[in-house]
Amino acid sequence: MERINKVRLISIFIFLVPFLSVNICLILGQIFTYGEVFKIGDAISEDWRPWLIPYFDGSVSISRVARVFPSNLIFKPAMFITSFLLINY
Repeated sequence: MERINKVRLISIFIFLVPFLSVNICLILGQIFTYGEVFKIGDAISEDWRPWLIPYFDGSVSISRVARVFPSNLIFKPAMFITSFLLINY
């Protein structure tokens, strides 16, 4: 019974670690501008960005968001942890 509980716990973490890391990276991708400038009418705004929801509009990919500076500090270690958990599973 102890082995079954261990497998259940590992499988929950195999789901939660990538899910949370990807969503945190997507939120960080919305907060930091990555040097993009948007033109609004006649004025150019460096502060305003449309809120992108990749689950619905597909405008941003996970690989694009996770390869830039603040996000890769979260995404890559989370994927290493997930791979370790998958090996133990």
